[in-house]
Parts: sequence; C-alpha cells; structure tokens
Amino acid sequence: MRFLITVLLTLLSGLALSQITQAEYFVDTDPGIGSGEAISVSSAFELSESFTISTESMENGMHTLYVRTKESDGGWSLYDKQLFYISNPINQSEIQYAECFIDSDPGTGNGEAVPISSGLIVEESFSLSTDGLATGMHTLYTRVQDLSGVWSLYDKQLFYVSPEPNDSEIAHAEYFVDTDPGIGNGTSLVVAEGMLVDEDLQIESEGLESGMHVLYVRVRDFQGSWTLYDKQIFHIQEAGPIITAEYFFDFDPGEGSGNELIIDPGFNVYEQVELAAEDLEAGTHQLFVRVMDSDNVWSESDTAEFKILTVSVDEQSFSFAVFPNPASEQINIDTETQILELFVYDMNGRQVAYRKGHHNRVDLNQLSAGKYVLSVRTYAAVHRFTFIKD
Repeated sequence: MRFLITVLLTLLSGLALSQITQAEYFVDTDPGIGSGEAISVSSAFELSESFTISTESMENGMHTLYVRTKESDGGWSLYDKQLFYISNPINQSEIQYAECFIDSDPGTGNGEAVPISSGLIVEESFSLSTDGLATGMHTLYTRVQDLSGVWSLYDKQLFYVSPEPNDSEIAHAEYFVDTDPGIGNGTSLVVAEGMLVDEDLQIESEGLESGMHVLYVRVRDFQGSWTLYDKQIFHIQEAGPIITAEYFFDFDPGEGSGNELIIDPGFNVYEQVELAAEDLEAGTHQLFVRVMDSDNVWSESDTAEFKILTVSVDEQSFSFAVFPNPASEQINIDTETQILELFVYDMNGRQVAYRKGHHNRVDLNQLSAGKYVLSVRTYAAVHRFTFIKD
C-alpha cells in the first residue's frame, strides 16, 4: 500500500530569500539531518510538491510524517509534520453511501446524506447549509458505508461561521507583530476607505530581533465591527552595510548582472543619478533597483514606472536658460517650450519645492543655502539643472 501526501514546502528569509534546493522526509524517527529519504524538488523560493511514500512495512496505527528543506546556503529548515493512519482494508467492497454531521454525532446512519457515486474511492464536492449555526468555530464530520454495511471512521474539518455581512465600508486598519495588544491597540495603517482595500504598506521592523516573526493585520468597518486578523510569517536578518547597487529596465538579468550604480557604501545610501535609457522604445517601462550588503546578500528590487516619450523636432530645437546661478530669492527659466511641472530636489533626493503648470520661476526663500537640482517637465521630456542657493 502507498500513501499519497501533498506538502507545501515554504522558506522565507530576510532581505533576500534563499532558494530551496533539497528536501527530505522521514517517518516517526529522525535519522539525522541529511539522512532522510530524498524528495525530488526544483530549486525555488516556495515549493508545492506531491510525492508518494511506501507504507508497506509500517504497522497499523497512527504515524507521523516529517518534512524539511535545505537552503542554497546550506542551512536546513525546521521540519513540518503531518499525522496519518495505517489500516489494512477489511475488504475491497465499494462505497455505497456517505453522510455528514456538524459538531455532535447523531449515530451511524442518522447524519445528513451526501449524494455520491459508488466506487472504491469517492471524491465529491457538496454544499452544506449553515443556517441556524452560531457564529464561531464548528466541526464538520463525514463518513461512508460500503456495500457490506461496514462504516468507516469519520473524517473531520474545522470551519468558521462569520457574522452576517453588514455592507459597511472598511474605515480603519491596524497591525501588530507576534503578540496581540488587544483590538484597537495595534499600530494604525493608513488605508483608503472602501468595501475592498488593496494596499502596499511599509511595516516598521526596527527593534525586532533577528529570526522568524508573524505579522497580523485586521480591519474595522464604519459600524465598529472588527474582522479576524490575517497573518504572514516573515524573517528578520541582520544586514551589513550596502556595498553595491545595480539597476535594470523591464526584465531581470539576474543578481549581479544589472547596470552598476556608483554609490558611497553605508547602511543608508542616498544617491541622485542619471540613468541612460537611449535604447528604450517609446512607451511605459519599469525601472528596478537593488543593493547588496557586505555579506553578499541582495535585497529585493525596488521598482518605479516611467514613460519614454518621443521628443518633437520643434521641442528639441528650443533652448533652456536657468538663471541666476547662484541664486538667492528665486530662479528663472527662459524657454519657449510649454512647462507642465517644476520640481526642486536637495542632494539627498528629497523634493523641497514644486509648481504645477506653466511657470517660469521658482521661489527659493524657504530653502537653506546649498546645492539643489531643478527638474523641468514638458510634454516630451524632463530637463534637469543644478544650481546653488546662496
């Protein structure tokens, strides 16, 4: 007899995910790391594999299957385990009847009938009414009877009955890590109000120790009702200083194969650079940037969308003059081109001034003395100029 088990092998790490390269299993007794039965897997950050194990030499009764994985850096995960039961079939009689019940056993033959097709193996989907069930956790039990009248043990499945939806929009969201501080006492998240909220949010991880943690998120509607929390496992890994950075457009060439960015190494890197995009066609593109620390660990890629526009001959012929430079109170732009927006950035890349529409001057009175970058956006291009504020 063989036993078919589907196992999800998942590994999460810190700044960069280490790929799973090897997996093994053992039953009941640990033979030692690396000495289990090998599972054929493809290298990936997350794996979902089905595999069979032989149960011919196992005694009848309860057993435990253990699975663990090995990372590309040689580290092994903790094992995941799953209980299973070995029994020798009394006969090979086909299943003729199935029934189910919730929470309390009414006795064999007294459950709610489940329509099935007869066979040695039956796989059916069926709907079950939850009318009359209280809000909270419940247990569904299912069992079958063969043509000889013999009943199987029941199988069970937990499920949750939630309160009736109130059609109220989401008004608030909060999160917490590892320990629940109580409803309403988590860290607030700024989200757009609506029936469905899909947001990319930054979670502060400063102060968390290295290792595995669990992030919990829940929301509240305008009637004051809170949802159950959703959770996500993540890993904190202490990172070294950033020593290398690279960028690429649209398609990932692989870690270390992007275009190098010249940076000053450090734990926080702020650089303002110009990137060559002459070979890109007109249209929408994606810019990706990632960094590597002193332990040769790459970060995930940060991305930004931008457009390449075709510059008309007329605009290419226009000239830009930015004056005075240095400037004390304002800086002027002399051009015949239609200006859409004006931006001023400091040398750390932070936006410190902005004007929308066709303006030909920017007020500098609120700026401290130093070097800045003026960015002028037209219909066809973005023009940048460096100037000094006295």
